[in-house]
Amino acid sequence: MDGLNRKPLLVKFIVVLCISMCSGQSYANMTQLWTDMFTGYNPEIIPLNNQSEPLKINITVQLYGIVDVDSLQGVLTLVAGVSCFWYDEQLQWNPADYGGITKIISSKKYIWTPVIALGTPIEFQQLAKSWTKVTVYSNGKTIFGPGDVLRSSCTMTVKYWPFDKQLCEVIFFPADYTTDLLEFVSTEPGFFNYNMLKNSEWTLEDYTYKVRPSLGSAQVLFVLKLQRQSMFYVLSIILPLTGLFLINTLVFVLPQESGERISYSITITLALAVFLTVVSNEMPKSSDPMSLMCIFILLGVVNSLLIMIIATLNMRWYYKTDETSPGAWLKVLVRISKGQFRNKVHDSQVLPSKNIVHVKSHDTKGGHNMPDFMNSRETNEATENKEINWKDVTHAVDVIFFWVFFLFASFFCMFCNVYISLASDYDESLLLH
Repeated sequence: MDGLNRKPLLVKFIVVLCISMCSGQSYANMTQLWTDMFTGYNPEIIPLNNQSEPLKINITVQLYGIVDVDSLQGVLTLVAGVSCFWYDEQLQWNPADYGGITKIISSKKYIWTPVIALGTPIEFQQLAKSWTKVTVYSNGKTIFGPGDVLRSSCTMTVKYWPFDKQLCEVIFFPADYTTDLLEFVSTEPGFFNYNMLKNSEWTLEDYTYKVRPSLGSAQVLFVLKLQRQSMFYVLSIILPLTGLFLINTLVFVLPQESGERISYSITITLALAVFLTVVSNEMPKSSDPMSLMCIFILLGVVNSLLIMIIATLNMRWYYKTDETSPGAWLKVLVRISKGQFRNKVHDSQVLPSKNIVHVKSHDTKGGHNMPDFMNSRETNEATENKEINWKDVTHAVDVIFFWVFFLFASFFCMFCNVYISLASDYDESLLLH
């Protein structure tokens, strides 16, 4: 009985071994498959039995990384690839006839593939290289995935630099094929960036993706929403600029005798001019729209020039001789700087006996000394006016204009920086579509 039971098991083992040996994917099977498939196959003809219909190609874009965003030249450099597949009706076979072979991998020169080019190039550029491989399955499904380092043009606005946000369009299209020959289709999401290398200056916030016909050709368009990382510019440009704005007012604190006021003011003005040059080097040579940061620095230079003019005139008054008395409006500045504001209502309520002083005057007609009455307030004002000199005027100008320019610089810097950072948004008017 044991011998009878072992014979069926032995027969089964031999059958399984023969089947596995017969279905092995040998070199001869692959050579035969290659000969049968590519005999009479023309890689220049779209592989459809019905040539009156367009070949549908499913396409997906893969973004591997953003290399550089040159806002000065308007160039977006990125590493991207296009993964597409279609069904080749001329390359189909039964795997059982060729030892179970289900796919072949070939160079693109032997199999028909679409010539996919960049539609927003700095210079004409195709994605596929001569060494790019194509995978074909037994049911005719053909997978083609070209990729390259691409330099795409991008219209950028630097109005809100360095808090700017850019919209960059990248378009792919099949060169030399119109929509009656090829049709692009896509399944969600149609765009992948899961393994994208991060850029140190720019962040990909979002994207939009769509397939559309345009100018008689099928196109794949995706729009990248890029935001600049502004912390470096805040620390290296904006904060130093704010500091220069504020310390520029210290020219009114320097003593007149030091003789350093004009040189100090000129130094601050030159520093602002240097920052203006640095910022302008980051901008495209365009004034539509103008960068708000450039306007911010330019107003800082104008502010510094006004301070220089006032400091120069004030120095002339300081060294002016006392032979001439300051004008009435200059004396008003002195009183304002000292906080000498009088309340008319309060003065009118003071007792008359305390407000009147008796001054003897000589009566030329009668030869008698007659008492003259003068208000004590008028007496004090006359005394104050008499005691005010040019040094008092220069001190008053220093005090008043220090606070005027200091408060202006503080609120101006705060308002401009907050507005630029909050008002920045994506400008869809710059898109091509």
